[in-house]
Amino acid sequence: MKNSSMAGSSYIDLPKFIKDKKAIINVKYDEQYCLIWAVLSALYPAKDHSDRISKYIMHFDKINRGDLQFPSK
Repeated sequence: MKNSSMAGSSYIDLPKFIKDKKAIINVKYDEQYCLIWAVLSALYPAKDHSDRISKYIMHFDKINRGDLQFPSK
């Protein structure tokens, strides 16, 4: 799968063969904080439904975003 038009807030579903391995968390987001959701999913693993923002939103303010611009490049 090749995608050259990535932009902030562009969720791309994983191919089935990758999903089936259950080795990658692909958080479904509808905003520009994909980097934050990726970091939070690694720091605070969810027991179930690990693809949902609701599993990580309570930790959002624990990440020091400093001067980071979103979406990140």
